Amino acid sequence: MAFWFFVLIFSFYSKSSAKVITALPGQPTNVSFKQYSGYITTDAQHGRALFYYFVEAESTKPLSQPLTLWLNGGPGCSSLGYGAFMEHGPFQPGNNGLLVKNEYSWNLGHYIPQLAALLMEYNKNPNIKPIKLRAIATLACWPAGDYLWSHGAISDETLMLEKTVCNDSKYLRELVHEQWSQGCNDVFNRVSEEISSDVGHDDLLMPNCLSSSSAEQSRPKGKHGDIHAVVYTVVYDV
Repeated sequence: MAFWFFVLIFSFYSKSSAKVITALPGQPTNVSFKQYSGYITTDAQHGRALFYYFVEAESTKPLSQPLTLWLNGGPGCSSLGYGAFMEHGPFQPGNNGLLVKNEYSWNLGHYIPQLAALLMEYNKNPNIKPIKLRAIATLACWPAGDYLWSHGAISDETLMLEKTVCNDSKYLRELVHEQWSQGCNDVFNRVSEEISSDVGHDDLLMPNCLSSSSAEQSRPKGKHGDIHAVVYTVVYDV
């Protein structure tokens, strides 16, 4: 995969306030690709703009590589804090607080699109056994109440509470405005307790995959599930 975008940018060559990042704080020294950041004005009258973080492909010819735009879901999931520094970016926070290179970064040029193209080309050969897609990985899922109930994960009483006290529409409104009612807090705490930490929220039919970290395993439950990764990032002027 080639160029990297985080947050939102439509073209690096547009008239934006692009600035070269000489080096991020705590960045490793053996970095061969360029980085940029800046703002794209979306509403000058109201002072609104979109921040972006742009990373070149780690390639001898970065301009010849395809362009990738990455936007995290949410609300509340930062494309910079999560997308760039936890998932697909070139660096991740190390145990000592410094940045370390991400060996699976998208800007290295080897990721899902290349793998998919390789598999399709491989499967064209009629003399070999084709490679079939077996599963799709997901993250941060929250199953609907009816699905949880139909699989015996929550009780009849809890399903009724979710439909009457904190249904999906109310939950989404509170999520967007970050104003949680006591009713929704109580319902989601009850759902989380009934599911238990032994069940994976992404797939109720599979065993839960817990981190080897005792801190992760002992993390208290909340309305968004039992186990969630936490990333701490600091905003710098670059």
